[in-house]
Amino acid sequence: MANLFIILLLLFAALAVVVMLTERYGKRLEPEEQSRMWRILVVLIGIMLIARIIQFYAGG
Repeated sequence: MANLFIILLLLFAALAVVVMLTERYGKRLEPEEQSRMWRILVVLIGIMLIARIIQFYAGG
């Protein structure tokens, strides 16, 4: 049980560092860039969903 708490603590610390760094050094996206990224994300999610359905029905 102690190992679980150590892992969770390390994950929380890593997440906090990533959030701080992206807030400080990340750049804001323009609305056009956001819409392009959203379209790419929707396509990738669709491909992943189809792949998981094929994997499920193929017995994997």
